[in-house]
Amino acid sequence: MNKIIEALNRRYATKKFDTTKKLNQTDMDILLESLRLSPSSFGLQPRKFIHVTNSEIRAQLQNASRWQQQITEASDLIVIAVRTNLDESDVDAYVQDMKEIRGKNVEKLPEDAKSIEKLMEFKNMMLNTITARTQEQLKGWNQKQAYIAMGTILTTAALLWIDACPMEWFDPEKYNEILGLNDLWLTATLVIPVGYRSEDDKYADLAKVRFPKEKMIIQK
Repeated sequence: MNKIIEALNRRYATKKFDTTKKLNQTDMDILLESLRLSPSSFGLQPRKFIHVTNSEIRAQLQNASRWQQQITEASDLIVIAVRTNLDESDVDAYVQDMKEIRGKNVEKLPEDAKSIEKLMEFKNMMLNTITARTQEQLKGWNQKQAYIAMGTILTTAALLWIDACPMEWFDPEKYNEILGLNDLWLTATLVIPVGYRSEDDKYADLAKVRFPKEKMIIQK
């Protein structure tokens, strides 16, 4: 537990990365896997994670990010994009995955989870949730799932002693154009450069400012 708190205390939104230090493939794979495993409402996963390694593309993205240096200086760049729409086909695909993955170990499932009727109830609940929302509401709902994934990768990175900087200050439309996201019914929502802090990042050693737990934790 102390190691977790130590890592979270050390974590900060890195302003300057060391351009000479690169993430090894094992650590990068862990970060990407943490994104894949991150929670989402119903488990629908209405998002994609774009790992940008091409230096020319990253230079274009920096131009669409108000020239923030982390975009090109960090070891790696991850863009979280979310679906701009959801429909019955997405629910069908997810339900099919559930059948295939959990059907391989059906004997380990709780009795009620083996029921086709229960699965159809869950499917109908998802469909009712989706159809009750407008396209704009669905987009907003999907964007919330991006923030869940961001929390997961920031925590994972901290535990690996990897630095990161979550960003919202960029032009999503330009990102969508550069990365070809519009054709995939996706929109860029968050940008996360990852790597290792520079020794001369003046923000690295600043004390973390958080309200004391007496102000933040409400006991009932």
